[in-house]
Amino acid sequence: MSLGHNPTSVNSNGLILNLDAGNPASLSNTSKNLYTSSTENFTSGVWGVGAGTVIANQAMAPDGSMTANLFTASGQFPRIFRATTFSTPAVQTKYTFSTHVKFINQRNCNLIQENGWSGGSNFDIVAGTVSDPATCSITALANGWYRLTATFTVPAGAGPFNLVPQFRMGNYDGTDYNGSQIYIWGMQLEVDPTASAYYSTSSNRLTTTWTDLSPTARAPDLTQVEVLVVAGGGGTGALWQGGGGGGGGIVYRPSFTVAPGTSYTATVGLGGNGSGVSQELQSDGGNSVFGSLTALGGGKGSSENVTRNNGGSGGGSSHATTSDASIGTQPGSASGGFGNNGGGWDPATVNSYPFSAGGGGGAGAAGALVKETDANPGKGGDGLPFNITGSTVFYGGGGAGSNRNGVSAPGGLGGGGATGQSGTPNTGGGGGAGTQAPPATLQTPGGAGGSGIVVVRYPTPVRATGGTISIVNNQVIHTFTSGTTSFVVDNSAIQLIASPVYTTQGGGSLLLNGTDSYIRAGGNLGVLSAYTIIFWARRDAENKMPIGTTDDAFYWYGDSSWKYVHGGVTGEYYYPKPTTIPLNTWGQYCVVYNGANVTIYRQGVYQGQQSTTGTADFTKSILIGYRGTGGATFMWQGLISSVQMYSRALSASEVLNNYNSLRGRYGL
Repeated sequence: MSLGHNPTSVNSNGLILNLDAGNPASLSNTSKNLYTSSTENFTSGVWGVGAGTVIANQAMAPDGSMTANLFTASGQFPRIFRATTFSTPAVQTKYTFSTHVKFINQRNCNLIQENGWSGGSNFDIVAGTVSDPATCSITALANGWYRLTATFTVPAGAGPFNLVPQFRMGNYDGTDYNGSQIYIWGMQLEVDPTASAYYSTSSNRLTTTWTDLSPTARAPDLTQVEVLVVAGGGGTGALWQGGGGGGGGIVYRPSFTVAPGTSYTATVGLGGNGSGVSQELQSDGGNSVFGSLTALGGGKGSSENVTRNNGGSGGGSSHATTSDASIGTQPGSASGGFGNNGGGWDPATVNSYPFSAGGGGGAGAAGALVKETDANPGKGGDGLPFNITGSTVFYGGGGAGSNRNGVSAPGGLGGGGATGQSGTPNTGGGGGAGTQAPPATLQTPGGAGGSGIVVVRYPTPVRATGGTISIVNNQVIHTFTSGTTSFVVDNSAIQLIASPVYTTQGGGSLLLNGTDSYIRAGGNLGVLSAYTIIFWARRDAENKMPIGTTDDAFYWYGDSSWKYVHGGVTGEYYYPKPTTIPLNTWGQYCVVYNGANVTIYRQGVYQGQQSTTGTADFTKSILIGYRGTGGATFMWQGLISSVQMYSRALSASEVLNNYNSLRGRYGL
């Protein structure tokens, strides 16, 4: 089960939480939907409708709301579509399109991409079959609904384009389907090779959330990520000759521990300043940071009157200031990592002051030394390759030194600038030194260092926010290229404590052992003026807690009472039980709070109410099968199949409809 952030959005029925162990078509708290509005109402002007008509709010949708659309065909190729324009994507990027449908009198339909990309399929929503299971899927839901998905692959050579996936009624064969009808609801488009949980966009209160607890569909908490932190490269000067700027230091962690619900600072270091001809304004590169990891900026290169600096990788040396190499300090820092010394000149092989300077150090190799009088300037040290972005890229190359006679040298792999060139942005490459060499045609400015970068990667699905998010080879990549922002780990994934057992009973449920197993749902539902909580459960022992919160403010005590805190005042309602639900029997339990009363329903039937006022603080995690304190004494023993929470008070008829829509799953 997952919970929502505050503020976010609810669906039109006010549903903010729905755990359904038997329903693999889930609503999600994290929006991956590229359609940002009107995903349930196809009469909205953002949708195109061809050869047919749509009437909104004609049937109960998969989320229990009366928001399903009636789609009636009036000719050939009846269709619903929405054009979305994207910039140039990488070849082989996969987009997944999905929708929900229910049979009336037309069993065949298809999903296609109008521009002819690979992917798409025909579906039979009576037989529950699909013609191309390699790229498409069909999933049976409750009450005759199906979720259809199709994955489309970006072809080679695609530029800016309109992505126009379509739902089409009938087979794609030119038949006149006049009079054919189908119910349709909930479209989603996402950059992912598989469909994620459906995200509702229809209102503006709290997050709509369904999830599937089956072992194959459940997304775990994100606790480990791969991290690359590259600092800004050092700049360098251009007075006579100069040493190359040092490459930015690099910190790499193949496995870095993160905590759900936690924010981590991501700072990208600037490249150090370069200098114009005859100037000495160079500076060190800026540090880059991710959480507790710090990559040190590259050291500035020297020039006639400015000494080179130590740094993540050291700046190169010029003869007029010092002959020794600068130090790459990153390996010895608190975060460890990669960096090397800048190049100097070697008195053992140079008989008099050389008119050349050493290269800046790189993350993978030291800057080149000057070996003899009037020798070529030192090459920048090479950086190191990483494939965290999905392709191999070198980072942290050192900048080249310069020669007062105008001789050039290359920068190091990893964005290091050649003589007179700046380091490449977002590589941490050091700047290439300039020269004041006469004549003017040979004079070049000192290069600035390239800015750093922070990259975080983990397996799909998306479970965090921050930076630019892409998905490559089923890996989620967050890329930070400037400034200071945050990487925030989602805390909405369910956490199964002590391994509750998934069963197929009740159409799919979790068996809790009454000793130590329960479910923790993270997130923050906010402070509510009204709420409804409904769950289906089979209790195998009395006086156990099916629902609670981590702060113990709310809990359902066995089949006896609902404990609450409203407006800061604690209350507990021990309700009468005119309806009988014996042990080892499935039951639907419901509490409704409308701001004036707490009302209890069992099996869809009113049991009683107690007056109470004030807001309800649901900013703490909800627990399923536990109350937050008391240990094994209060841990639920039995099965739990479905938990729903709404940000409004449902009416008696809505509670009964909810009961009747699912009772068949539980043999009632």
